[in-house]
Amino acid sequence: MKIVISLLVLMLGGAGWLLSVTTEPVSDAPALDVGHPLKPTQVSELILSESSAKAEQPVKALPSSFAGLSEPSSLDVAPDGSLIINSKVIELFDFYLAALGEESIEDVVIRVQQHLVNSLGSIAHDQALQIFEDYLQYLNQVTLLKQRYQLADSSLEAIVMAKDDINDIRAQYFTASMITAFWGRSDQYEQYMMSVVMINKDQRLSPSQRRDSIEQLNQLAPSWLIAQRLKSNRLNDYRAQLKTLSDDGADAVELSNFTYAQFDDAAAQRLIALQAQRSAWQQRLVDYRQELDQLLESSVSDQAQQQQITQLRNRYFDSQQLKRVDSLDRQYLKKKAKKTGLKSPANKE
Repeated sequence: MKIVISLLVLMLGGAGWLLSVTTEPVSDAPALDVGHPLKPTQVSELILSESSAKAEQPVKALPSSFAGLSEPSSLDVAPDGSLIINSKVIELFDFYLAALGEESIEDVVIRVQQHLVNSLGSIAHDQALQIFEDYLQYLNQVTLLKQRYQLADSSLEAIVMAKDDINDIRAQYFTASMITAFWGRSDQYEQYMMSVVMINKDQRLSPSQRRDSIEQLNQLAPSWLIAQRLKSNRLNDYRAQLKTLSDDGADAVELSNFTYAQFDDAAAQRLIALQAQRSAWQQRLVDYRQELDQLLESSVSDQAQQQQITQLRNRYFDSQQLKRVDSLDRQYLKKKAKKTGLKSPANKE
């Protein structure tokens, strides 16, 4: 069932960094937090409230987790000044939405608006901004869908129903040509993976018949999909071999030499830099958690404990990383409290 559950996550992917809001009444702007979708009217108000002067204010540096990443290029524009609808539109939105948890939704909206203002003429800008609002509305609806299916079973039938529901939601906000431009390839990939799952789950087929069926499926699949699968398999094989080497005691030079032997220089450098960044972050988080656990076991008052936790976080993380740690700690402290029976401290900065 593991692959089935993974498929459900894939199909409900796009909602992983959804907008959120508390269920309390709002005044000028919604109070945002990770967990609950915005109301449709709140999305529209958010787009309007963060426009004009705010979109023209100085651009802030991207969160530290974006280090080494280039911001999206400008969207494509037709000779008449209208926006060309292709996958770059959603990729631009997703790039900035990935910062949710480290940045507020207001900041993310401002970033998108600044990018559009600085790179597009008025016609294309207005079109892109409307698509952005529709995309946020769509993601909110998928968030509700995701919450519903998380409570349901993970059967193949449930996954098919989830995919059908997602298609219905898309049709509420986008034309057929937009849906093809934005999700055409991902839909083909999902359909391919669904077919693989159905073949592997068919108990009437022998192992050799399953292999033959998957081979036939590969012959009918788009060439780009097979190429992507091969690339993904190659990367997965590399990571597995790298872990084996590391577990066997290989040093940094040996691991680096192995990476350069598998990829061209540019790709190897990117992989090594990314691994170093991830390792540094993980080690910092481990060191922080060790001290955090000691604080949680202390007998000081709740207020004093919370002050110490805040000081500890400030010592290990910068302002952008603190937002990410706050989100991670919510789950960590909740699990720890459930496991140990200890009261989870208030998680407020």
